[in-house]
Amino acid sequence: VGWRRWTATETGRRQVDQIRERLPYIGGLVRIVITAQLARSLSTLLSGGTPLVEALQTAASSVTNQVYLDRMEQVTRQVVEGGSLAQAVRTTALMPDMAARMIEVGEASGGLDTMLAEIAQFYEEMLDTRLSRVMTLVEPLMMLLMGVLIGGIIIIMYLPVFHLADII
Repeated sequence: VGWRRWTATETGRRQVDQIRERLPYIGGLVRIVITAQLARSLSTLLSGGTPLVEALQTAASSVTNQVYLDRMEQVTRQVVEGGSLAQAVRTTALMPDMAARMIEVGEASGGLDTMLAEIAQFYEEMLDTRLSRVMTLVEPLMMLLMGVLIGGIIIIMYLPVFHLADII
């Protein structure tokens, strides 16, 4: 109960998200998920004619990770002050460097919405690849765990029978 109440607060959620970001494999997955999510949201909003600042604010409302929400607010602030989106993304480490370079190309060519759609597509495919790799590793581990559990149950059930055989 205490854990749930603490993680329901903004400070607790921020600390949990910071720990989650530092975890070796999970932090990378979180970064990929948020990059794909933000790129897809921004692409959809920009292709619909929404101004960039308003699109950034709307996309930020869909982010549940407090650390990335703070970074998104910094990006929005830097864009409002007149900076480029690519530079703001790069300085705040909101997205990986490759995504920032692709955003820079999209800004220069005038096709930011299509470039964001390509970024989203790339990171969604990367996420699918990583998750399928994890699932191929998890399946044998689950089989091993089930074998150990079932073997333990069988041993526990037959141990009294063997003990009775020794007594007789």
